[in-house]
Formats: sequence, C-alpha cells, structure tokens
Amino acid sequence: MCAQFGDSSDVCAMATAETATFSAERCLAMLDDYEQTAAGALRFVEGKRVLVAREPLAPHGPVPLLGSISAPLSLVFFADFTDRDSGRASAMATTIKNLYLGKVRLLFRQLPSPQNVQAHLAAEASLAAHAQGRFWEYYDVLFGNPQAQDRAALERYAEAAGLDLVRFREALDQHTFAADVDADLELGRKLGIRGAPALYVNGKPVRVPYGVDELARLVAEANP
Repeated sequence: MCAQFGDSSDVCAMATAETATFSAERCLAMLDDYEQTAAGALRFVEGKRVLVAREPLAPHGPVPLLGSISAPLSLVFFADFTDRDSGRASAMATTIKNLYLGKVRLLFRQLPSPQNVQAHLAAEASLAAHAQGRFWEYYDVLFGNPQAQDRAALERYAEAAGLDLVRFREALDQHTFAADVDADLELGRKLGIRGAPALYVNGKPVRVPYGVDELARLVAEANP
C-alpha cells in the first residue's frame, strides 16, 4: 500500500500501524485479495478525513452541532432515532449542554436502520428541523418517542417544536434532506460502522457512554 499510495500517505500510515498487530495468516489473506483490501483502506481513510473535519458540511449545509466549533474535544455521534440503544445514549447531549459546553462539541450523524422503513424519514425530518434552527429540540422529541415516528407523528412533533409546518412538510414531501442522510450512511460504511449507536472522539472510535459517569470518564481521559 505504501508503494501504491506513497510512503507519506494516510493509507500507508494506517496500513503500517494496523498490520503490525495482524497474524501472518490474516496478512496473507489480505494479500490474496489485495485490490479489495486497498480499496477498503482508501475508503476508510477518506471517511476519517470527513469525520475529523473542523467544520463538516452535508449536501445542504453544516452538520448538526452542539457546543463550540472550536472546542478542543470533538464527539461525533452516529445514531438512529428509532433505535433503543441510540435513545439511551442520546442523553449525552443534555449532559454536554449542562456540563461541558465550553470543552466539548457534539456532532450528530444519521445512521438509520435499513430494516425500519420509518427510520430514514425520521432522519430527514430531524434535518428539516435543523434547517429551521431547531435540531436539538426535535432530537429530544424523536428520541423520546421511538415507537411513534410515522409521517403524522413527525408532523405533530414539528408543530410542538414550533417549526414552520409548511416548510417542514415540503421538505419531507420532496425528500430535501435524503441526500444528507445518505451521505452520513456512506460515511458510516467507509468507517466500517456496523450499526447504531457509534461514537468517535477526536476521530477515534470509543465505547458509547450510556450515563453521566461514563461520559465524564471519557471527557477526562481525552483531556488529561
């Protein structure tokens, strides 16, 4: 890979670090299917580059952000509004808002399950709320009601969140933010994420915290 992509490339650096821990059998298997291995490594590096961008953009604008763009600690949360474990982890947003707003920035990335037909539309609806400056309010409502996310429910939540319903309905009718959701899904695939929820801290995957103490330890470890 270093010969193909260059000794100073991110792909070479990743391959050098990762393969040092692999067994000889695994390395031989990867060599037998080198083209697929190299393509996968390149996708992963491209995904990491997007993941750690200081001001990440989706097709229709900035990714939902809580906190300061200049905060030293960056958390990227991949989640599905219809997923129970994502819902359990979603409380980290409130904790960050209350305790770590100056130290941490939380970026939200969509990872709706393809097995749930409502999940993709709920993700689109959250971005329609984001376009009106109400993402985190809508986030709380969606995660608080994972069992009811059909079109009628999404509109009720939009009304309760004070959104312009005409704009909101138009966004869902036209699937304005479908491309943004799909871009996040593609990013998840490049990074090898197998399902929601997933969390990255300054570009590194970590265990998802489900409580205040777990998040506090995570922040402390990242800020020694």
